[in-house]
Amino acid sequence: MKEFVFYEFLRNYHEKDCRHNTKASVIGSETVTAILDGQQRLTAIYVGLMGSFAYKKPYMRYDNPKAYL
Repeated sequence: MKEFVFYEFLRNYHEKDCRHNTKASVIGSETVTAILDGQQRLTAIYVGLMGSFAYKKPYMRYDNPKAYL
């Protein structure tokens, strides 16, 4: 397992603060189920059903906290 890097599902997408998945800790795990194909689609479904999605409004500055929905 050490030759592979695994990532968690993205739960709360934020265009500025949280754009990428975090690495998953599989140390001590007996079984690991890895998704090799379709992870982008499954992440989108997971965010849609269970997570949150914040994107920047057009024409607003990235450093403005009110710019994100």
